Amino acid sequence: MASAVRGLFSSGIINLRPDIGGDLQELLNSWNSANLLIDYIDNVFLKFGGAPQDRVFEPKGPTFEEYQRSLARVGAQLVPIRQRHIGTDGSTRVIENFVSYLTEAGIKFAIGTAVEHVEKSNGHFILKTRRGHYRG
Repeated sequence: MASAVRGLFSSGIINLRPDIGGDLQELLNSWNSANLLIDYIDNVFLKFGGAPQDRVFEPKGPTFEEYQRSLARVGAQLVPIRQRHIGTDGSTRVIENFVSYLTEAGIKFAIGTAVEHVEKSNGHFILKTRRGHYRG
């Protein structure tokens, strides 16, 4: 399993806000739907060995509000970002547990293989790659 997570160098901080790291709310056409999906994914990380429930941080309170006001006076915005800290070891543990779960469920991994086309046939997905076809 170590080869599956080799190169996983992360401080293990997950941003739990739809507009940080992408525009999920635009893809889903809803801020609420984006937050529901983020909460679901956060729970998946917890299920597979991430941080304890209490490792979520969100800037708030009078000091943060004062920073926001100070920045607003010069035309800048300080965005409050809810984050979960799972740490480097937690990141590795989550990936290892997730891979084990999927492998036990019959999922096969083709690491380093780019999927060129996906089609659905008879209730199954067929992934076409340069290495061949994979049916799931």
